[in-house]
Amino acid sequence: MHAGNDPARADHYLELLVDSFGEFRREAGSALAAGNWEAARRSTHRLAGATMYCAATAAGKKAQQLEDALKTGQYSIAERLYRELDQELVRLEDVACEILRRPPRG
Repeated sequence: MHAGNDPARADHYLELLVDSFGEFRREAGSALAAGNWEAARRSTHRLAGATMYCAATAAGKKAQQLEDALKTGQYSIAERLYRELDQELVRLEDVACEILRRPPRG
């Protein structure tokens, strides 16, 4: 994360990341359900970048796997990869909420 050894800035970036999960779930989830693969890929691409920027590598790798599947037309595995990514986001949100000392959104 590019917080320049500033804990408040790091917390801010982490909070922005966690706050983006709901938007991702709405956008990517509805796009996948509608078979709008390009919209799902764009949403996943944004999440992949944000997670990697914040050094959340496990979530970033899951997001990259989903994005790659959508890019290469592997739509039959997209739903499974989305669920795996969502599980990682739940785990990441729990950890982030401990760091930020706020209750999880559940």
